[in-house]
Amino acid sequence: MSTKVFVVEDDDLTRELLCEMVSSSSELALVGQAAAPAEALALVAEAAPDLVLVDLALGDESGIELIASLRKTLPNADLIAHTVFDDRENVFSALKAGAVSYLLKGSPPQALVNALLEVRAGGAPMSPKIARLVIRDLQTSEDALSPRERQIL
Repeated sequence: MSTKVFVVEDDDLTRELLCEMVSSSSELALVGQAAAPAEALALVAEAAPDLVLVDLALGDESGIELIASLRKTLPNADLIAHTVFDDRENVFSALKAGAVSYLLKGSPPQALVNALLEVRAGGAPMSPKIARLVIRDLQTSEDALSPRERQIL
């Protein structure tokens, strides 16, 4: 059974390429696409995707807010942030909103397909640069712990 994928991307060419990539995989099935959050929210319930690939910059609208809304609308779907933003604020905001994966744009198509399949297999793939940012943040956060918090850990 194919993994049902819904793509949310405001750039027409990028959305078209992502849709082609999904459609070309025998393990993925494109069930919908949208260019804006309102459009996505109107279509996802009927599409019932297993996985939603969400750009974070959707014109003047926030992909992070869309992820939070999708988490409520599709509690069992895997939400993936797919973006050019590699800063701490966007990464952690997307993850806290409900994204289970954070992938930077520019990955080769097969690497992106593999990441989508890894998510459905229970993984949480992140672009290497993002994984390093998360690790560094966790390592420096430990220094901010009180002695009692360190003892509990």
